[in-house]
Amino acid sequence: MSEPKIQPIKKTSTRKAHVTSPTPRSSQKSIVVVTSDNSLFSHLRAILTQAGIITHPQQNSKDGLQFLLANKPDIIIIDTASISEPQHYIETLYHEINSAEFSIPTILLSDSHFNRNARERYFSAGARAILPRFCSNLELTTIVNALIASTISQHHASGMEKRFKRTEYEYQELIENVNDLIFTLNQKGVFQFINRQLASLTGHHRETWIGNSLFDLIVEEDREETEHYFQDTIKGRAKIFEMRVPCADQKIRFFSVNINPIFDKGKVIGVAGIARDITQRKKLEQEIVDLKNFNESIIRSMQSGLITLDLQNRITSFNSSAEQVLGYKADEVLRRKLQDVFPEDVCRKILPNILDPGHSLLNREITVPAKDGKNVHIGFTVTARLDNNDKRVGTIISFRDISEIKRLQAEMIRMDRQASLGMLASGIAHEIKNPLAGIKTMAQSLQEDFEPGDNKGEYLERIVRQVDRLDSLLKNFFSFARPRPPLRKAYRLPDIIQEVTALIGQKMDRRNIQFKTDYDEHLPPVFADFDHIQQVFLNLFLNAIDAIDKNGLITIHAVPVRTTLKAIDRRKGMV
Repeated sequence: MSEPKIQPIKKTSTRKAHVTSPTPRSSQKSIVVVTSDNSLFSHLRAILTQAGIITHPQQNSKDGLQFLLANKPDIIIIDTASISEPQHYIETLYHEINSAEFSIPTILLSDSHFNRNARERYFSAGARAILPRFCSNLELTTIVNALIASTISQHHASGMEKRFKRTEYEYQELIENVNDLIFTLNQKGVFQFINRQLASLTGHHRETWIGNSLFDLIVEEDREETEHYFQDTIKGRAKIFEMRVPCADQKIRFFSVNINPIFDKGKVIGVAGIARDITQRKKLEQEIVDLKNFNESIIRSMQSGLITLDLQNRITSFNSSAEQVLGYKADEVLRRKLQDVFPEDVCRKILPNILDPGHSLLNREITVPAKDGKNVHIGFTVTARLDNNDKRVGTIISFRDISEIKRLQAEMIRMDRQASLGMLASGIAHEIKNPLAGIKTMAQSLQEDFEPGDNKGEYLERIVRQVDRLDSLLKNFFSFARPRPPLRKAYRLPDIIQEVTALIGQKMDRRNIQFKTDYDEHLPPVFADFDHIQQVFLNLFLNAIDAIDKNGLITIHAVPVRTTLKAIDRRKGMV
């Protein structure tokens, strides 16, 4: 049998051959006829030409199999009568085709009737159809078009499969390499999938946790809340929450978790989740909270009142010292303007033009009405509140209650005046004492000129007694005006009282106040500084005289009392 001719027949994209290839090759479809029968080839070409197929010049090849593998036609028509061993030829052809990883449908032409076994062998070897050598136009064109359409569908399916596998691979790579933890759970919260980030984020191996519960992975304190969110998601509602995971190194990591239901035919079959590591963010948040609490604790513990204002003079903070000084609670004044809390004239003095560099902010004092209406003296400073860019964003008012300082200042002024008066009185007393001494001397000299029993001598005696009385008063005055360290001795209480009554006797007489003493006969002496204890009783008598009406009575009643002295800590009470 002569060598068969390899006859290529090109099919163009005409009206009757409109199928296009999904492969990057030419859109024309090639059909190769393996035959040595020219009449058969002419017959086939005539049929295919009527079907819109253009015939090209014949190509002869000593090795037709290599030609087919090199050109990769879309369909091969093999004339079995032109091949000595068609089954071997077909098996060899498809073995080479499968090794080259592409597919070519084959049509066998034969005048012989193949039995069932032969047909099965040919079809198993790779044949797609068996037709008579001189088949009809309809039969041949129908089979050819069907095989071309089938090839196109296979190419489409193959391309889609490749694209699907490529997409699946890219999706898998994306899931595995993303920085977040991605996982799926079944309806019981058991891990079905976890990406490789579990190991890098927590140190746990995902193979260990596949098949285990999510709730066992997190800290015990977060399990109840996490399970609550999981149950809501199983009901079809997506949830976002935070959870803590103990890592392999015993450290705790914080995760922000977004879980969504997985639906299949309208039914939730599981949960898909994405967990992002927010440990660093939580650490920064805690540092910010700690810093905020630290600043607030400093402000709260400040002894000075502190008020901050925004650019519209609205109060933005009001610390506890400000509450104590002014009587307002922070909730009462926050977000209110300063002018709504204090009188306009006070606000004008508190808030001068702080942008004026020539304006001093130190040592300023003002009287401010408190909530209860009482005036409070405060010393204050006003400074501009600046942001990180040195831009003014408000005002800071710091102040202290100086009411007690003002009272002490007034007391000091009063005491200074009294000291000045005391010095003046002491000088006057010295000036008085010298003339009194002269009067006493002259009176005593005149007494020598009178005879005993002369009534005029009685006048001089009275002058001397009054001078002595004035001298005694001056001595007492000097002892009070110039305090000295106490000199304790034993004195009789009646003697002390008698000296005091000599100073206040005239004042009691003018008010017609009687004075009465009642001393126990066994009254022991008093161990004290005479001048100091005399001053104590003098103050008591003066207070008593001022407290009672005219025609009153002052009584001194003294009896011995036995008692026990105890040390006393005035800050904490008796020891």
